[in-house]
Amino acid sequence: MHLCDLTYAYNEYSGGIRTYIEAKRAYVREQTDWKHLLIIPGAEDSVETDGRLTVCR
Repeated sequence: MHLCDLTYAYNEYSGGIRTYIEAKRAYVREQTDWKHLLIIPGAEDSVETDGRLTVCR
């Protein structure tokens, strides 16, 4: 399974959205063999991969 989250509200102060996504990513990493893609805004375009977790800015 491949999960994807797309949000503009993901920063130090985004509160519930960031908390929810971080919990989901921890579950995916620790409890499944799924992949997770997170698409968020950033100052520059970049792709960061940590095992099965990817962040695109």
